[in-house]
Amino acid sequence: MAGDKDERKKKLIMGAFSQYFEAIPFFGNDLFAAVSGKYFGYGGVKIFPAIDYLTRLPAQIKAENYEDAAVNLLKGAAFGAGLPVSGPTKAAKAIKTKELRAILGWK
Repeated sequence: MAGDKDERKKKLIMGAFSQYFEAIPFFGNDLFAAVSGKYFGYGGVKIFPAIDYLTRLPAQIKAENYEDAAVNLLKGAAFGAGLPVSGPTKAAKAIKTKELRAILGWK
């Protein structure tokens, strides 16, 4: 019962302040995602994609999801350095799934 009350309280607080975070121009969605741990696919323009990947690291490490954490670390570093990301990601997926179509982004 106490966990339910704490969860409701947390949702109420995050709901009350989410609009203030999201109203910040350019990176408000990224800031809210970092604070709340919620990531939205429709979060607007990603001005800082490297930060988007890197903010996922603490939760993934805490959940002992080291493979995804390593991937996000590499993607964040590549974006930050201005290196290509989508091509190597598609190539890695093609190698992992042994599907040549994955290089073209096909399912």
